Order: sequence, then structure tokens, then C-alpha cells
Amino acid sequence: MPPSQWQVRFDARGQETTECHFSIHLPINQINLRAMAFTIAALAVVAIVALWFTFRYYPEKRAAERFLDALVAGDAAKALYTLEAGPSYSMKDFLADWGPDGY
Repeated sequence: MPPSQWQVRFDARGQETTECHFSIHLPINQINLRAMAFTIAALAVVAIVALWFTFRYYPEKRAAERFLDALVAGDAAKALYTLEAGPSYSMKDFLADWGPDGY
């Protein structure tokens, strides 16, 4: 340790005390930057995965919500249109499945 960091003082009784005052400053070097980059990348991956799990079924949930809202409102034509069924699935078949006398 360099001598400039040591201080000699005298206490109230006149006795000599030696104290060392210094602080440790870690330089930002390549290893610290690499660790910080890996940490940020890992947090970004975790955030992306969490967002994906949150919103992965959003389009399907939204379509099901529109379909069921139309059924509850009694609008069978809108519900059939929302269902995007093929041409072989007629309104008669839809009402047999989803109408008041359906399953």
C-alpha cells in the first residue's frame, strides 16, 4: 500500500494511532462487460419467453370470444360467419349443433 493512504493521528491521551483510509474501485474491464452482456441477453430471453407464453393463444381466444358473444346475443348468422366454416357446413347444420335444440 502506498504511504499516502496511511494516516498517523494522536488520540485524546496523546497516543499515536495509525489508520488506513482507502477504497477499492474495480475497473470496468472486458470480463465485467461480458458478464453484463450475458446477463442482459438472458433477461431479454426470459422476457421474450414470458411474453410469448402470455400471448400465444391470443388470436384463438379472441375468435372464440367473438363466436360465443354472437351465440349469446342470438345472432346465429354472425356466429356462423365468425366460425369460418366450409361451404358444406350449412346454417341448418349449425343450428342443429349450436342452436336452442342442439347439443
